[in-house]
Amino acid sequence: MNRWQRAWRHLCSTGWQARRQFPAAQLKRLERQIAESERAHCGQLRFVVESALDWRAAWRGMSARQRA
Repeated sequence: MNRWQRAWRHLCSTGWQARRQFPAAQLKRLERQIAESERAHCGQLRFVVESALDWRAAWRGMSARQRA
């Protein structure tokens, strides 16, 4: 996805849409699963819902790691 597409997607997305897709109970479940997985290796997992991020981050072309 190019820079313009990402910026447009962020401008059209809202925080409530992200919360609807990932309700609190589901986020807690993901958090537990990630913590459990991280105990089995020395890496670190990051989970980010991009529509919840500020659109300027998408515009600046931040990497997935930076956004997370």
